[in-house]
Amino acid sequence: MIYKGFKTLTEYTSIALYPIMIDFLSFMIAFIVYGFHYHSTISFKFSINPGLPSISDLLENPNVIHSVNFSLDGANSLGSFSLLIIFMFIFLAFIEGGFIGLLHKGARGEDANFHIFLRYGKKHWLDFIVVLIIQLALLFVLFIMMVPFMIPGIFFGMFLLFVLRILFIFWEFTIVTDELRPIDALKKSRFYFKTRIPETFGVIFSILIFNLISGLIINQMSSPIFYMIFIIMYGYVATGFQFALMHTFHESKKEGIPNTL
Repeated sequence: MIYKGFKTLTEYTSIALYPIMIDFLSFMIAFIVYGFHYHSTISFKFSINPGLPSISDLLENPNVIHSVNFSLDGANSLGSFSLLIIFMFIFLAFIEGGFIGLLHKGARGEDANFHIFLRYGKKHWLDFIVVLIIQLALLFVLFIMMVPFMIPGIFFGMFLLFVLRILFIFWEFTIVTDELRPIDALKKSRFYFKTRIPETFGVIFSILIFNLISGLIINQMSSPIFYMIFIIMYGYVATGFQFALMHTFHESKKEGIPNTL
């Protein structure tokens, strides 16, 4: 599936421009307004997020390229901050839905242009806001449950989140391709995962290794020029892996869905 994913990438290279442009824009805005904040560190990031890849998932200190400082003095500042957060949620949800739609169309050999991106983004932005809310709620519940156990509890919570992410790796893809609401897509995505576990694990493992190596490299970079170059390299290769994951998902869908679902 890895070869198939990168073969599709060569045919739909323009799709890699979406994560590259978004990360590049974020970096340039942060660099111009707040400067470059370099903190060299050794980082082991086991990131396995399906959908839009972002270099910020690999950074030990995301503020390097997404540095935002707010002064929350007064109701007006708090209100502005809240509006900005809401806008960012909607924007990222729109981008996620549109990008997954492009992966879906590209993996099927169909048109995957900007109009397709807009169509899927408009259709599923609300779904991905719900996904984000569910993920944040899960994080909060696990944090409350694990805090009494201190460090062992935190590590267990992180491990549990990692396992859940793998078990429901096709959740976001199912929402878009099967046009289901997030809750309905959960069970169906679990079935898709079970139908082709060896192939899915192969792609997941490859993505984990790639992100681990990329995280080790990016967190050692001391120059904004290197960051910009790496954003381009990472966005391109990561999109190839996302195509591989989408191809695996499509193969899982061919197995069919039992009537009990």
